Amino acid sequence: MSRFVKKYNLKNDAGDPLTLTISRFRPTFVSEMLRNGVTVREIQLMLGHSSLQTTLGYIDSLDFNSMSRMKINDELEEIHQSTLDKKVEKVPEDIESKKNDELVTTFHTPSS
Repeated sequence: MSRFVKKYNLKNDAGDPLTLTISRFRPTFVSEMLRNGVTVREIQLMLGHSSLQTTLGYIDSLDFNSMSRMKINDELEEIHQSTLDKKVEKVPEDIESKKNDELVTTFHTPSS
């Protein structure tokens, strides 16, 4: 990295040589993955996080533009929807009462 900084004469605001580490490219990498439609689960694997919560926390801590935020929200919605039971029973719109011609016996309790 230091050869790259020297070759392109990269300087910080104070005019000193810029200190570059691979971790400085990580937010850009994540942003590009989101922009290109990579799922949050795939990003988790690429970042080496054992927990999806860690990845979501990392993404949430970054200052993304609104388009990336919308993508994150879409992914979270997809995760949420995948946890719901997709079998939805349709409730009949009309419940017809059936004629019952059977004999009905009524019992009364005596009053005291």
